[in-house]
Amino acid sequence: MSIDLTELRNLPVSEKLCIAEALWDDISASDEPIVLQPWQRDEAQRRRAELKTDPSCERRHSSIWTMEMETENKTTKMLTIEVRLLSRTIVQVRGKLNRLHTDKEKSVIERWAAASKLKLQVGID
Repeated sequence: MSIDLTELRNLPVSEKLCIAEALWDDISASDEPIVLQPWQRDEAQRRRAELKTDPSCERRHSSIWTMEMETENKTTKMLTIEVRLLSRTIVQVRGKLNRLHTDKEKSVIERWAAASKLKLQVGID
Protein backbone atom coordinates (compact mmCIF):
# COMPACT_ATOMS: atom_id res chain seq x y z
CA MET A 1 0.00 0.00 0.00
CA SER A 2 1.38 3.38 -0.95
CA ILE A 3 0.06 6.66 0.44
CA ASP A 4 1.54 10.05 -0.35
CA LEU A 5 1.98 11.69 3.05
CA THR A 6 3.13 15.08 1.74
CA GLU A 7 -0.28 16.69 2.25
CA LEU A 8 -0.63 15.17 5.72
CA ARG A 9 2.73 16.52 6.84
CA ASN A 10 1.62 20.03 5.93
CA LEU A 11 -1.57 19.88 8.01
CA PRO A 12 -1.81 21.64 11.38
CA VAL A 13 -1.41 19.37 14.41
CA SER A 14 -5.11 19.70 15.29
CA GLU A 15 -6.12 18.24 11.92
CA LYS A 16 -3.50 15.49 12.20
CA LEU A 17 -5.01 14.55 15.58
CA CYS A 18 -8.47 14.35 14.00
CA ILE A 19 -7.10 11.98 11.37
CA ALA A 20 -5.35 9.90 14.05
CA GLU A 21 -8.64 9.69 15.96
CA ALA A 22 -10.46 8.57 12.82
CA LEU A 23 -7.85 5.85 12.32
CA TRP A 24 -8.28 4.68 15.93
CA ASP A 25 -12.07 4.60 15.36
CA ASP A 26 -11.57 2.43 12.31
CA ILE A 27 -9.11 0.10 14.05
CA SER A 28 -11.32 -0.32 17.12
CA ALA A 29 -14.38 -1.08 14.97
CA SER A 30 -12.54 -3.68 12.91
CA ASP A 31 -12.98 -7.39 13.53
CA GLU A 32 -9.62 -8.03 11.91
CA PRO A 33 -7.33 -9.73 14.44
CA ILE A 34 -4.30 -7.85 15.66
CA VAL A 35 -1.29 -9.77 14.45
CA LEU A 36 1.90 -9.40 16.41
CA GLN A 37 4.97 -8.51 14.41
CA PRO A 38 7.75 -11.13 14.45
CA TRP A 39 9.93 -8.91 16.64
CA GLN A 40 7.07 -8.57 19.16
CA ARG A 41 6.65 -12.36 19.38
CA ASP A 42 10.44 -12.77 19.64
CA GLU A 43 10.61 -10.23 22.47
CA ALA A 44 7.76 -11.91 24.36
CA GLN A 45 9.42 -15.32 23.96
CA ARG A 46 12.79 -13.88 25.02
CA ARG A 47 11.25 -12.38 28.16
CA ARG A 48 9.48 -15.66 29.02
CA ALA A 49 12.70 -17.62 28.56
CA GLU A 50 14.64 -15.10 30.63
CA LEU A 51 12.16 -15.44 33.49
CA LYS A 52 12.50 -19.23 33.42
CA THR A 53 16.30 -19.35 33.27
CA ASP A 54 17.43 -16.35 35.34
CA PRO A 55 16.18 -16.39 38.94
CA SER A 56 17.08 -12.74 39.41
CA CYS A 57 14.50 -11.85 36.77
CA GLU A 58 11.78 -13.35 38.93
CA ARG A 59 12.13 -10.43 41.29
CA ARG A 60 10.86 -8.13 38.60
CA HIS A 61 7.19 -7.59 39.11
CA SER A 62 6.28 -5.81 35.90
CA SER A 63 7.03 -5.61 32.23
CA ILE A 64 6.67 -2.29 30.42
CA TRP A 65 5.34 -2.19 26.87
CA THR A 66 4.80 0.62 24.38
CA MET A 67 1.87 0.90 21.97
CA GLU A 68 3.01 2.70 18.84
CA MET A 69 1.24 3.94 15.74
CA GLU A 70 3.16 3.49 12.51
CA THR A 71 2.78 5.60 9.42
CA GLU A 72 4.82 5.28 6.27
CA ASN A 73 7.74 7.35 7.55
CA LYS A 74 7.17 7.73 11.28
CA THR A 75 6.45 5.77 14.42
CA THR A 76 4.62 7.62 17.20
CA LYS A 77 4.51 6.36 20.77
CA MET A 78 0.88 6.37 21.91
CA LEU A 79 0.76 4.54 25.25
CA THR A 80 2.93 2.93 27.90
CA ILE A 81 1.46 -0.27 29.33
CA GLU A 82 2.50 -1.97 32.58
CA VAL A 83 1.91 -5.73 32.81
CA ARG A 84 2.32 -7.63 36.09
CA LEU A 85 4.29 -10.72 35.19
CA LEU A 86 3.05 -13.29 37.68
CA SER A 87 -0.64 -12.55 37.24
CA ARG A 88 -0.33 -11.63 33.52
CA THR A 89 -2.47 -8.57 34.25
CA ILE A 90 -2.38 -5.14 32.63
CA VAL A 91 -2.32 -2.83 35.66
CA GLN A 92 -1.62 0.59 34.18
CA VAL A 93 -1.98 2.35 30.84
CA ARG A 94 -0.82 5.93 30.28
CA GLY A 95 -0.27 8.22 27.34
CA LYS A 96 1.93 11.25 26.88
CA LEU A 97 2.08 13.49 29.96
CA ASN A 98 0.47 10.67 31.98
CA ARG A 99 -2.88 11.04 30.23
CA LEU A 100 -5.46 8.26 30.45
CA HIS A 101 -6.13 6.12 27.41
CA THR A 102 -8.98 6.93 25.04
CA ASP A 103 -11.88 4.56 24.41
CA LYS A 104 -10.40 3.77 21.01
CA GLU A 105 -7.02 2.94 22.52
CA LYS A 106 -8.70 0.80 25.16
CA SER A 107 -10.38 -1.22 22.42
CA VAL A 108 -6.99 -1.97 20.87
CA ILE A 109 -5.54 -2.83 24.30
CA GLU A 110 -8.43 -5.23 24.98
CA ARG A 111 -7.83 -6.99 21.66
CA TRP A 112 -4.08 -7.21 22.36
CA ALA A 113 -4.78 -8.52 25.87
CA ALA A 114 -7.11 -11.21 24.52
CA ALA A 115 -4.60 -12.25 21.85
CA SER A 116 -1.80 -12.37 24.46
CA LYS A 117 -3.91 -14.07 27.16
CA LEU A 118 -3.58 -11.10 29.51
CA LYS A 119 -6.14 -9.86 32.02
CA LEU A 120 -7.16 -6.24 32.50
CA GLN A 121 -7.12 -4.95 36.06
CA VAL A 122 -10.40 -3.54 37.28
CA GLY A 123 -10.16 0.22 36.97
CA ILE A 124 -8.47 0.20 33.57
CA ASP A 125 -11.44 1.89 32.00
